[in-house]
Amino acid sequence: MYRFSVVIPAYNEEKYIGRCLESLKRQNYKGFLEIIVSNNASTDNTKEVAESYGVRVVDEPQKGISYALRKGVSEATGEILVFTDADTELPVDWIEKINKKFEEDKNLYAIGGPYLFYDADVAINFFMKQFVFRIYKKVAPTLLPCVNMAVKKEIYDLVGGFNTEINWGQDIDLSKRIRQHGKIEFDPQIYVITSFRRYSGGYETKIVAAAHAVKELSVQLTRCFLVVKRGKIYSKTQKEIREPIRFPGFIKLTTDIAKKVKFPKSSARLNSQTKTRETSASKSKSKK
Repeated sequence: MYRFSVVIPAYNEEKYIGRCLESLKRQNYKGFLEIIVSNNASTDNTKEVAESYGVRVVDEPQKGISYALRKGVSEATGEILVFTDADTELPVDWIEKINKKFEEDKNLYAIGGPYLFYDADVAINFFMKQFVFRIYKKVAPTLLPCVNMAVKKEIYDLVGGFNTEINWGQDIDLSKRIRQHGKIEFDPQIYVITSFRRYSGGYETKIVAAAHAVKELSVQLTRCFLVVKRGKIYSKTQKEIREPIRFPGFIKLTTDIAKKVKFPKSSARLNSQTKTRETSASKSKSKK
């Protein structure tokens, strides 16, 4: 059995990280498993919440996901480094499945899998499973997402780890460099469940969230292509999403607009005024 170190980068995740840590504490893996939260300059109670679960918390003052990941790795003692996000829930047999894959294939350097959403509609998860994952496995079978990624420590060190110049696609970049040295596998059976908020943009209204998700997915696919095929580097930090955006529904929206816009007087009143004018005009003509 391998020794595992799970590294979780976290910035202002006090409302979500508890769910992640609880799921890690429930893992049925019987071997060595350490959990490291890399607190990336959080300004809320992320650190205190993480510490309450009895896990290791290290501080990385330099903002940026790659900095946070590298800091966590520097404190790790396991043979296998496992990466996930602070707003992710891990199945109870997640580490067990990863260990089994490495045990069965000694030539395997890294493995990962897909993710579904615990706060999205059934239709969205169905679409992800039936279409997105299948396409991903065919088009990019050796690119692993950082939300669900396990790498042998020796190969991680050999390729130099995460690139701190990158704040989007750091997992793609690392996967590409590992692939040059050995085998990488994307296994649909090793999945995790994460938050939909990065795709929905934090919008709570379903139609707005869905539209934003389509846009975000298109952007990410385009970025993925540019990173893989042209080696483009995205150094700017992604837009921070921490609280849901409550976009008003149609009724509330029209009500708000109505309060600000000066509409004409009611038709009943206009009709009354018209009749009064017509009567006055008629009397004036009769007098003539």
